[in-house]
Amino acid sequence: MLPVAGVPIDQFAANPENHDQAQEAIAQAERTLARLQDCRLDWKTDCKPEHFFVRPDGSIALIDLERLRLRKKPLPKDYRNMQLRRFRSLLPKPFNHGLPRIVSRRRLRRAKMASNNQGALASN
Repeated sequence: MLPVAGVPIDQFAANPENHDQAQEAIAQAERTLARLQDCRLDWKTDCKPEHFFVRPDGSIALIDLERLRLRKKPLPKDYRNMQLRRFRSLLPKPFNHGLPRIVSRRRLRRAKMASNNQGALASN
C-alpha cells in the first residue's frame, strides 16, 4: 500500500481545529461512497471512515481499495443506506448523527461467543 498524504476523516473530524471544515469533508466522503455504490463497487460492512483520507488540499483519498468487490447487479437501496449508516455511526460525535456504533455480524458473534466462554469458565 502506498502512503497517502492526509488524515483519516474520523481523526480529521475529531480534531477541534477542523470543526468548521469537517462537515464539508464528511459530505464529500459520503458523495464518494455514493459514487462507489453507483458503480456497483461494494465494501460490504467495511465502509469505514478510516478508509477515507482528507488530503492537505481538502480532497478525499481512499485506502483499502483491494477490499472493494464489483457486484453484478446494482446495490439495493436499503443496503446502500446500511453502508451509509455504518459509515456515519463510526464518526466522532456530533458528526455521527447520534447513531449507535454499528458493528459487523461477525464481530457481534465473536463478542457473544467470548462472553459465553467466560461465563462457562466462571461457572466451573
